[in-house]
Amino acid sequence: MSVVKIAKLAGVSVATVSRVINNSSRVKPKTAEQVRKAVAQLGLTGAGVRRGPRRHKTKKLDIEKLAILTMGQAHFQWFQLPVMAAVVSGIMSEAKANHIGVQIEDALGPEQSAEALKDQNVQGALIFLPAGSDAKAMENIARHIPSVRVMGESLTLSAVDHVCPDNVAIGHLALRYLLEHGCKETAFLSAHPHWEFVRSRAFGFQSAAFAADLASPGIFIVSQEKSLKDYYGMPAKSAGTIEELVDMYVNSSKRPSGLFVPRDEETTLVYRLLEQRGMKPGKDVTVVSCDNEAIRLSGLDPRPASIDIRPMEIGRRAVRQLLSRISHPDDPPMRLQVAPVLDEKS
Repeated sequence: MSVVKIAKLAGVSVATVSRVINNSSRVKPKTAEQVRKAVAQLGLTGAGVRRGPRRHKTKKLDIEKLAILTMGQAHFQWFQLPVMAAVVSGIMSEAKANHIGVQIEDALGPEQSAEALKDQNVQGALIFLPAGSDAKAMENIARHIPSVRVMGESLTLSAVDHVCPDNVAIGHLALRYLLEHGCKETAFLSAHPHWEFVRSRAFGFQSAAFAADLASPGIFIVSQEKSLKDYYGMPAKSAGTIEELVDMYVNSSKRPSGLFVPRDEETTLVYRLLEQRGMKPGKDVTVVSCDNEAIRLSGLDPRPASIDIRPMEIGRRAVRQLLSRISHPDDPPMRLQVAPVLDEKS
């Protein structure tokens, strides 16, 4: 029996019914009594109340092994990046909690990779696909073995489950941080504007400025493609190298006092280039970054605020979604985004 009927009969919310059923102390005695009377009137017991969807139990699925499958480059290249290593840590943690083994494989061709995994008694794949890669190879693997894409971004429909950060929300957090630190004029700067997750972070940044009724942020990108400049809009300024791009920013007639650099790896380089040009981050410009990679940021003075994409949670959720996909192979593909948080430690 659904808690909805109990809530309606008792004249309370579904959340209140759930608290009473779970013996929470946060419910007034009189309200709790109303809920219990409704349960009794409907002829139910606590065990007979359905609280919501049941999670799939791994033991019933009888899953022994999953694979982390890297495409486009070897796994040691992927996982030397601190943020990606943290995602893998989350995958390992969730798999261990479910008593499932994990092996790491570099993808060959789609057909060979899928067959090789099956031969090794692997029941599902967690796929890492490089930014800008054709997703067809990944989709071909998913046709042969249950799969979930981990990290990255997709601006088009995908036939494969995808667990990733909420990149648009990252842009919103970055703009909010700069506003709270008095930056009314802001800019976005990236050496990799063609990557889809970078484009989503820029879009979130721009849309947050629009929602706050501010002038459009300045856009500084390394690119010579007119179509890419058009994508970013009229404020976009481009150069051939990151050094030229920083020169362009520093020499702007109305240089924005707030700067969003969408990746910590780029931020470390931008810091050095700004300082070489006589600008002190934290004094002459407020910088906010993303990925919250302590090993990169600890050497910067002052340490910039950085948006934590919660990589371990991304890894854990990817495993859960893969278990769900194995259990329900005919369900439509899901895209799960993990909400970021801002880390202001300095």
